Amino acid sequence: MKPAELRPSILLFYDVTEEFWSNLPHSDQHLELIDGHVVLTLRPPLVHQHLLLQLATVLLPWVELHKLGEVIHRPEVRLSEKWHPVPDLMFLARERKSLMGEQYIDGPPDLMVELLCEHSEWLDRGRKFREYALAGVSWYWIIDIDRAMIEEYEGVNGRFVNLVHTPFDQPFAPRLFPGLTIDLASLR
Repeated sequence: MKPAELRPSILLFYDVTEEFWSNLPHSDQHLELIDGHVVLTLRPPLVHQHLLLQLATVLLPWVELHKLGEVIHRPEVRLSEKWHPVPDLMFLARERKSLMGEQYIDGPPDLMVELLCEHSEWLDRGRKFREYALAGVSWYWIIDIDRAMIEEYEGVNGRFVNLVHTPFDQPFAPRLFPGLTIDLASLR
C-alpha cells in the first residue's frame, strides 16, 4: 500500500516494524497498523457510535446466554506482523478464546464488524475486506447506515462469498448465530 492510498486518514508512521507498533504509547486515538503503516482515522459520527452500542446490546446477551464466546468493542486484532486492525466490533467463539492476549486478539476472529463512515468506507470495503478474508476471518458484516443496509459475508478459502444484503426495514438473521433475529430498524 502506498501512503497516498491512506487518505483521508493521517499516516503517522510509514513502514514500521511490529516491535515499533507494540512500543507506541497507549492512545485514545483511533490508531491501526495497516500494511505496516501506523494510521490515524477520524472518529465515527455519534449516530454510528449509537448504532454500534445498540448492536452490542443485542449480541452480547445472546452470546452470553448460549455461552458462545466473546463480543468485544474496538479490539486490536493481530492478523500478521504488518496488520493490526481495530474493527468496530468483534466476536470470538469460545473454542478459540486462547487467541485473546493481554493487549490484542492474536489471529482472525470469527466475526469482524465495520460500520461504514464517509472517511473509512474505502478502507473497510477495500484493504480490510481483502486482508480479513485472506487472514481467515469467518464472517464479515459491513453496516452501511447511509444505505440502511447490512452486508453479511462468509469467509471461505481466503475469500468472502455468499453475500446476504439485509435492509434495515427487514429482520436480520445472522447465519453465524442461528435463531437470533435482529431488528435493525430499532437500532437507529
